[in-house]
Amino acid sequence: MKPPNRIVEALSETLKREKTEAAMLQSFGQDLGARLNPKSLPLPSGGHLEIDGFSASPAVLCQVHAEIGPLTPEHERSAMFDILKLNYAANVLGNTARRILLFRDKATARRLCSTPEVADQLGDSGIEVCIAGDC
Repeated sequence: MKPPNRIVEALSETLKREKTEAAMLQSFGQDLGARLNPKSLPLPSGGHLEIDGFSASPAVLCQVHAEIGPLTPEHERSAMFDILKLNYAANVLGNTARRILLFRDKATARRLCSTPEVADQLGDSGIEVCIAGDC
């Protein structure tokens, strides 16, 4: 178990990241002319799939990556999962929504999306890779 001060630090970092992601979604949504809000889609198994940003009109599905700095294997796994998540959610919603991976930092997006595993998942998926403030 983590010592109490490490738990507080981890919670603080999580809250900071969530606040950054929310601000990114709000700003990006304004750029798109859409209100992006979290969306929970029911799964056939009874669970739910959480989408960071969803708008019905215009139809948009968005997953946010606010990390900056050196990539970790967790960042790569998260991006691959988000690609699968966006494709699944689009399929459930009739494949009419724009699917977007939104990054905070261009260099991080470039490094992450050029890894063989992530590049393979992106392939011809139709998912757009956008940088906050640049799309």
